[in-house]
Amino acid sequence: MADARAILRQVPMFAALTDDDCDAVLRVLKARKGRPGDTLFREGDPGDTLLVVVEGSLEATVTTAHGAQANLAVIDPGHVVGELAFLDAAPRAATVSTKSGATVLEFSRRALLLLCRDQPRIAAVLQRTVLSDLARRLRTIEGAPTAASPKSTQSAASVRGKGRPVTAAQLRAFPVLASHSDEDLELLAYMGTVRGFAKGEALMHEGAEGDAAFLILGGSVAVARASESAPVATLAPGALVGQLALLDHARRSATVTATTDTTALELKASVFANLVNASSSLALAFQREVARAAARHLRSASARFAASANGGAKTAEAPTHNEIEGDWSTADDAGIDLAIDLEATRR
Repeated sequence: MADARAILRQVPMFAALTDDDCDAVLRVLKARKGRPGDTLFREGDPGDTLLVVVEGSLEATVTTAHGAQANLAVIDPGHVVGELAFLDAAPRAATVSTKSGATVLEFSRRALLLLCRDQPRIAAVLQRTVLSDLARRLRTIEGAPTAASPKSTQSAASVRGKGRPVTAAQLRAFPVLASHSDEDLELLAYMGTVRGFAKGEALMHEGAEGDAAFLILGGSVAVARASESAPVATLAPGALVGQLALLDHARRSATVTATTDTTALELKASVFANLVNASSSLALAFQREVARAAARHLRSASARFAASANGGAKTAEAPTHNEIEGDWSTADDAGIDLAIDLEATRR
């Protein structure tokens, strides 16, 4: 067991775990052995697991625009592959195989949900580490915010527009929150701030540094980008917007404007961090939603970087219009991840 712990701690995701924490994680991981020439998963396959290399090495390849296989990376012991599919249950971005055989530990989304249920503190540590890594990778690809980037500000209208406190019963009416306990919802109602926005007022501006996410309680908002001639989405009550700000004060990927008089529950990044530190089940669910949004954002940034490196040509991996949003979720999308998945752990 000591050897397994040592191997596990070679991976940044698990480096801060105690012996007992490592043992709890090892109980939900699945060991797999790959023979020489085995393919562990293929580009385009559905995926919801990441692999930790224990022995041997893996090779990642991608299909080029001409149909050839190009070597992407070699994954040695102590390293991880497949984390974006693990976070977002999206198709695999590469084919991973082994030439000389390898032993890996498979960590599934279901295993993470079991930890959320039985060991919430450990789950919070793991998810926080993944989020920090995603933030680092996003900064590397997109570059650090420039001095000219506007800071997030609240207009006088929105400050004056603070609404009445929301109740747990009102929050439960939204599918995204329906599965949570009264205690969780009362905590969210207490920690969040209800804000009112007049028609035409912006909740956030593209390029601004973010410090909060918003749950739309009433009214509707439009999501727009400077590069698009029309709004990319209109969001109704129950939608979560701006969640990447909970990751790492990320720059806003879009401008969000009230299309009618709108109320929203604002959750500050600092408050979210406190909820995570307290291992709140609600915070764990929000962590997963933020991680999923960050994974999509990273895919989008990687595709843009690759296209730029190829002289602006669109690559085979370039995301579709609906795949690049990253910083908002409709009520239906968010409900899948925050409510249904969490409910599955109680069965």
